[in-house]
Amino acid sequence: MSLLFGILLILPIGAGDMPTVIALLNCYAGLAAACMGLALDNKLLVIAGALNAASGLILSVIMCKAMNRSFTNVLFGAFGTVQATSVDKALARPVHSATPEDAAAILASARSVIIVPGYGMAVAQAQHKLRELTDL
Repeated sequence: MSLLFGILLILPIGAGDMPTVIALLNCYAGLAAACMGLALDNKLLVIAGALNAASGLILSVIMCKAMNRSFTNVLFGAFGTVQATSVDKALARPVHSATPEDAAAILASARSVIIVPGYGMAVAQAQHKLRELTDL
């Protein structure tokens, strides 16, 4: 039953919400450790599990606030919804192509540019190209 609960909890979660859910799963692991400590009458395991559970829950809530979304929306927002096809997405928002010269003109006319590195940049291994861009 716990395997089924875990699968059904994680299945509708989108990629952007995954760090929040991973922190919540860490909270569940701490809660399980605290319960095991109660069963074994081990006070240290209860304290360590409770600290882990509390920190995982606090981190999940903080990440939800940072994304400007409610905690329940992150967990159950996609539950029961029908996924849009790529044709529906293409019709919803048109795509505008830009050349490297267009991007250079936009960057040159900007007063300040803020680049926020993240997981996507690490996966794309774009940190070296970004360094070259900032050097220019």
